[in-house]
Amino acid sequence: MAGGRALEGAFSYQTAYARPVPDSLTDSPIVFANRGPELSRALRGLRFWISMKTQGATKFGQMVDMNMAQSRVLEGLVKDSPNLELLISGPFPIVNFRYEARADHRRKP
Repeated sequence: MAGGRALEGAFSYQTAYARPVPDSLTDSPIVFANRGPELSRALRGLRFWISMKTQGATKFGQMVDMNMAQSRVLEGLVKDSPNLELLISGPFPIVNFRYEARADHRRKP
């Protein structure tokens, strides 16, 4: 049972909305919500860390480079389109554009 207490100590989080309801399924000696990460502190950097550990820095850099190239292709497509207007593009892989209906392409009512 010592392992169960350690697990509950790692993941338990007491709030008013998570308290057991008397005489219900949640009113039990074992509170299963306290034995998993669902109610624990968020691990915001975990996804990035796992990606770096599994893919490596070189692969990660290649993916960033590919994304940058894709954004430049999109920028060219927007510039070539008669109905799209390029608003902002820059050194980041972000292309901000909008649809702009030209007068000669508008439908008549």
